Amino acid sequence: MTREQQRDKLNYVCAMFAELAYHHVPEAEIGSNKRAKIISSEAYKQILKRKMASSVDITPYVSRQRNEGELPQSFIVTTEQVVAIGHVFGKRLFIAFRGTKFTLGADWYTNFQAKKVPIPGGGFPWTKRISGLNPGLFHRGFLIEAYRISALINTELTLRGFGHVEEVYLSGHSLGGAVAFLSQQFLRVGQVARIFIYGAPRSSNVRGCIDKKFKYPIQVRHAGDPVPTVPPLTFRYVDYPLELNTDGNHYRDPSFLECPFTSIFRWLWCLCGLGKSHFMEIYRKELGVTAGAVGAELELVPMKRLTNEQLK
Repeated sequence: MTREQQRDKLNYVCAMFAELAYHHVPEAEIGSNKRAKIISSEAYKQILKRKMASSVDITPYVSRQRNEGELPQSFIVTTEQVVAIGHVFGKRLFIAFRGTKFTLGADWYTNFQAKKVPIPGGGFPWTKRISGLNPGLFHRGFLIEAYRISALINTELTLRGFGHVEEVYLSGHSLGGAVAFLSQQFLRVGQVARIFIYGAPRSSNVRGCIDKKFKYPIQVRHAGDPVPTVPPLTFRYVDYPLELNTDGNHYRDPSFLECPFTSIFRWLWCLCGLGKSHFMEIYRKELGVTAGAVGAELELVPMKRLTNEQLK
């Protein structure tokens, strides 16, 4: 097996975890059909459309699969704006992130806190840079969310005795992708081995992309996905150093999308629900085909198993 084939298979595994994060729906997200119209996950839409009276918590499902030998030790932590799910396989830890509150002000408030700041020292607000860490500047809103969710993950790992973890694999979709990348600066377990992100927004300036002390992510993106085009390059943000198509080849905008006005077109196409280029399921299925996975076109988790009664 070549290095590229190994990368593609690992990419697919991380994409499955990134999609699974959308199957955990906290109480605060229940009851908004408007949110379901624009969130880029078909499973999430289906869960909300059922108009359940309470949240869909996949913790019991994950526990049952672990007991059946299908999944390892697992945990789920949430903040107001981020959901993170973790799975431990021996000495390997996989953590996937996603954003929350997609049509309420909170998520967009995070997205538009585009001021760039250094890595904080001693918590927030920023008072000094951590000596010896990345000298670059990062998206303030994304960095705050990465800090908050990482603190909960560190606590969970300590309580569960996961100190034996040696390798950490991070993944995330959309806002969750930016949080996955930045969380490596705050997690206190193992060594980050790989980071795979899908349709994630930009999160740093040039100096944030040249420090070899950090593990930089592999960004997978579609040509019609508008999210990787924000914040704008005019704000002195840059694309991630390594971006791939779902077929494993290096990404480059098609010639017809190189016009400055195409970003507006991509956003209108996506927000009107006409294009599914940002859907996590599409990313996962296409990556599965590239990896040669059997059943890659199937649902990740049969939706009939994700009802409250069946999770009791």
